[in-house]
Amino acid sequence: MTIEAIQRRDGAILVLLPKGRIEAPDIGEFEKPIQDRISNGDSKIIIDFGDVEAIDTAGIHSLLSIAARLVIKQGKLVICGLGANISTLFSLTACDQVIEVVDSYDDAVKSFH
Repeated sequence: MTIEAIQRRDGAILVLLPKGRIEAPDIGEFEKPIQDRISNGDSKIIIDFGDVEAIDTAGIHSLLSIAARLVIKQGKLVICGLGANISTLFSLTACDQVIEVVDSYDDAVKSFH
């Protein structure tokens, strides 16, 4: 497994703290618990990328899938803490045009208010 994600709550917001690499073939281990939480009613999600080393196209696809599902539920996904390399990838893939990306965790929480 290349990724693990700690889950915690900040009020009504589900906060995910992934660590490692978000990439195939282990993307299901990252995405399934999040999709399950959405199915159980979570609609406000922050993913803090502070400890993420890398993400590949499967990881980007997974994030877009999560974001799309949240939009259907009138919720949203906010990502914070991107390192320079991952930030560049988000820009190149236009992922940052679909998913809200902010600098800090505090900015992510504020985006829900």
